[in-house]
Amino acid sequence: MNLYIAILTNARAADQRSMIGYGELLIEAARQTGAKVVEWRGSSLFARLPLRGWLRKLALNLDRFVVTPLMLLGRRADIVHVVDPGNCIYLPLIRYRRSIVTVHDMIPYLAEAGRLEGFRPSRMGKLLMRRILYQLAQVDQIICVSHATRRDLLELSKVDPDRVEVIHNAVFQPMQPASPEACAALRKKYHLPDQAPFVLHVGRNFYKNRGIVLESVALLRQSHPDVHLVLVGDLEAPLAAKAAQLNFGESLHVLPYVAREDMAALYTTASVLLFPSLYEGFGLPVLEAQMCGTPVVCSDRGSLPEVAGNNTVIVPATDLTSFVSAICRFISSPLNVRTNTVNSSDNTNKFTQHSWSSAYHRLYEYLANQKSYELQTGDLVE
Repeated sequence: MNLYIAILTNARAADQRSMIGYGELLIEAARQTGAKVVEWRGSSLFARLPLRGWLRKLALNLDRFVVTPLMLLGRRADIVHVVDPGNCIYLPLIRYRRSIVTVHDMIPYLAEAGRLEGFRPSRMGKLLMRRILYQLAQVDQIICVSHATRRDLLELSKVDPDRVEVIHNAVFQPMQPASPEACAALRKKYHLPDQAPFVLHVGRNFYKNRGIVLESVALLRQSHPDVHLVLVGDLEAPLAAKAAQLNFGESLHVLPYVAREDMAALYTTASVLLFPSLYEGFGLPVLEAQMCGTPVVCSDRGSLPEVAGNNTVIVPATDLTSFVSAICRFISSPLNVRTNTVNSSDNTNKFTQHSWSSAYHRLYEYLANQKSYELQTGDLVE
């Protein structure tokens, strides 16, 4: 295929691991078409400097709004695929024939509209968000990672629905139930109690509803005092104060970082994954837990009902009593429930990396065939 595809990815210094990893996977999928594929990466020139506070923010902004535009100015490609919609603001600087943007969620826009509490964009942030929406309306193809994200995008923008498709995310990291030995080693590595059951929560963003997580497990502990809570991701000061008020003591374990290779053992060891988010563009931890045979209790918001399938207990996001009741069920009979939950493969099989990669492969080929006449005119990228 005589085609040149550029994958526009995030700056490494921004430390957005999920977006960086997503870009790497898209590069691999694009190469399967036989096209020439190149990565265009945002600048980390100033961000590499050992700066903190407002100087760090200034460095990131210089990279994003000065250096990266200069780097991309005048570059050419047949197809440009923007991994993070925040970077579609660079498209006017690039010469291309077709453009693709993947939209993962609409969280800032929902917050600005007052439909999601806990975050309000600044004046400059709002201006940037409007610019992004304007540019999204110009691109040739938008891919959303869930039908929920597509619905929100169409409600909050003037994008043409005919140019918005859904390609569901996949579980890219190999996940399967860990051995008893691996689970025991994980408890030791992260200083978790040897035998005690624990409720697991993954994620630290403001929309993760961690207050409900703390309240649910605190209430559960009144009847099951041996239950511990494990939180993956730093606990902000207000929530740390709340945890102290709820008298968690040594039964609360905050793990700021867990290596990817340890996640399968962590899911397997947990009695249940509690995931009461106020919104999710996709909700990958739900699938990861299912693949490890771990029961899941999640909220009914965003894409979670779409992703979770029928083998998950879905509870209204603010219904504390129902969350406690659902968790109690899994804590009380973990072996029987886990045996049933492992059969959730019918759901997780819908979200394989092969399906995801094949869908993008077909998209690239479709756009290439759409412009096959143009590619014969001789005006190709050198």
